[in-house]
Amino acid sequence: MPHDVARMMGTTTCCSGSGLLLAWVSYHLTTPEHSFVGRYAGGFMIHAIALMEAWQQQAHWARRAAVRKRSK
Repeated sequence: MPHDVARMMGTTTCCSGSGLLLAWVSYHLTTPEHSFVGRYAGGFMIHAIALMEAWQQQAHWARRAAVRKRSK
């Protein structure tokens, strides 16, 4: 179990850094006339992908735990 948590923390840290980087890049590539969401679209995209990935990992761990309970 602890190694799963450590792996999840590494993924979260990586996605947060990527999100900030893409938000910065998209902010500097757009003009002031763009909306707030448009200016930070790169960062929002990374966070949306990270949420989907976290949901998939949680579903996988829940299925794996259910299989382990059944096999005992």
